[in-house]
Amino acid sequence: MDWDIPTYINFLRSMWLGTTRDVSLHGSRNGRRYARYGETRMILLLGVILLAAPGDDFKSELDFGNLTNEEIKQVADKDVDVICKVLIREILREADKRKIEPEVRTYLEMSFYCWEKECKSNTELWKNGLGLDEDSGGTRSRRGRGERGYNPYESRSADDIVKGAAAERLQTLINERYFASFSEAKFGQMITVGKVFQVIDNQSYLAEVANLGDDNTQLILISQVDTSQIADGDALPLSYFVERLWELDGTYRYVTLIGATKTVRKVKPFPLNMKIVLEEIDLFMFGKHLRAMEANCRNQHRDVVMKSRQNSEYNRVWKDKTGQFSITATFSGLIGDQVKLLKENGEEIKVPLSKLSDEDKQWINELK
Repeated sequence: MDWDIPTYINFLRSMWLGTTRDVSLHGSRNGRRYARYGETRMILLLGVILLAAPGDDFKSELDFGNLTNEEIKQVADKDVDVICKVLIREILREADKRKIEPEVRTYLEMSFYCWEKECKSNTELWKNGLGLDEDSGGTRSRRGRGERGYNPYESRSADDIVKGAAAERLQTLINERYFASFSEAKFGQMITVGKVFQVIDNQSYLAEVANLGDDNTQLILISQVDTSQIADGDALPLSYFVERLWELDGTYRYVTLIGATKTVRKVKPFPLNMKIVLEEIDLFMFGKHLRAMEANCRNQHRDVVMKSRQNSEYNRVWKDKTGQFSITATFSGLIGDQVKLLKENGEEIKVPLSKLSDEDKQWINELK
């Protein structure tokens, strides 16, 4: 991940706060066990993050020389469906070139489709500001920053809050790697901590787990593992879950001490070590590949367009409004009130629209 020091500090601080709240959820014996675990959780968490987040994850860029001219144009025009189709094709082409393990390739493909779904969803939220009731915001707070009771969201509309949250998530999706969780796909990561609730037999046990930063716990059955070295109440650190991938394996029904029947999710380890996945970590940085592909296609498309325009009506003599100055150049675009012109020597210049002759202004208006 491309995390700077402040981001690490904020993340670790939130994890520490989550840990101190966890202790109060349990009784005396388990509470003491959890408290002891809480004291070491920060150290374990920091170690896992540093091991799993090398400083420079993005080792290489894809070769986008396999795109057709039509695909280049569609990507340059931001056709989302074509962009996603081409991007996964080129990522998998690179994976095949590296001859990565079939299970890693499958996980790579599943992770991409989960990333694509979330990326499109957050893009829609960002565009439309959907997701909150009208009474969630819109009133301006009378309290200043730092004053008691200050709420930074009170001065923002519901649309602004949703768009801001979606924009932050989109930024994360672009800048960081993306691994599917087992709740999103056939198998995946569990970013979870917990404890052994009850050992069932020599290959399965009930675990009480919670996602990082979340106080809400749930019971799951973990099967196909060796339970000979664990006991009821033992802590399950973050490393226990993140060092492997997990697969959803149906449900499990059990009877409680008061005779009630409960159903929980059943998971089992997937036969793929996360360390093998991390060896190909740059392939999972879909957002950075997306940005590289878009930039590549924009440049290629612009070159094709400019070459075609140099022998067309776009290449003309431009004059200023006084008629005293002129230049032969190719029209390459209009940004605001700035006209972009490509000179015959390849240099691109910007000229204020207001300084051009009436004839040139009329020509540009006819293009709109």
